[in-house]
Amino acid sequence: MQRRRAKPARRKASKAAQNKRMRLYVRTAKKIVLIFSVLCLVWLLGKGFSHPSVRVQSIEIEGTTTIDPELVKQVLQNELDGTNMFFFPKDSIFWYSRSNLGERLRESFPQIRDADVSGFKTVSVDIRERTLKAKFCQESECYKINAEGIAFDRIADDKKNMTVFENRAIDRITKLPARIFEPNLFERMYTTIEELGEENIAIKNVTYFDPLLVSFEDSMGFRIISRPDYEPSYIVSLLRELKSLKQFAYDKDQKKFDADLRYINIRYGTRILYCRRSECAVHYR
Repeated sequence: MQRRRAKPARRKASKAAQNKRMRLYVRTAKKIVLIFSVLCLVWLLGKGFSHPSVRVQSIEIEGTTTIDPELVKQVLQNELDGTNMFFFPKDSIFWYSRSNLGERLRESFPQIRDADVSGFKTVSVDIRERTLKAKFCQESECYKINAEGIAFDRIADDKKNMTVFENRAIDRITKLPARIFEPNLFERMYTTIEELGEENIAIKNVTYFDPLLVSFEDSMGFRIISRPDYEPSYIVSLLRELKSLKQFAYDKDQKKFDADLRYINIRYGTRILYCRRSECAVHYR
């Protein structure tokens, strides 16, 4: 009697095990089919993206003046070569990022201020370069500065007629482009130089001592030191007075300054122009 009861129980357990294995096989088969379908879809997409009709055919560069356009093309071509995820070509018009290409150009060429990338099969690049406004020197290296106070390229120290700007408050430049001056500060300093250009007052050096002083040194060794929040017309007026002092302070025959000019005070309301030998400073009461 017990044997008769055990046989149906074993058959029932065996059937349940078979059903469990069958469900496992079905789930595994579904996963394999799904993975295979995804791979087929990716392969088909990759083949579609690789078709010549949807890939970049040419690159056009406009706006370069100091940069070789062929070098720009080479950088872009390097970015567009190869594949992503082993299937998708980087130069597919459905894949490449125009903003990323523009950013890559700015990283590769510090002279580039902005680069607009557009187009599909023909990639058009409109480049706007930074323009030389002044020269910045740090130790033995000199750099070009644009109107925004950014150093963007090295320059030979052979332009004797160009005013040299210095910033004693920044560390040594290790990578270009590098911000040297805040735009408003640099604009004030450079405006001062431009206003003095018409009066033949040659400024040889401008040094910024953060955060207290800006020093203007002319070609004869006189210096005017002011706060960094000055107005350009203010420094210009002082340099005019300094120029009038030189008319009697400098002995052209002996090519030296008059020793009696050691102590001279000139008061202008709340400011004092104080000169000692070849150094003049602006003090405030």
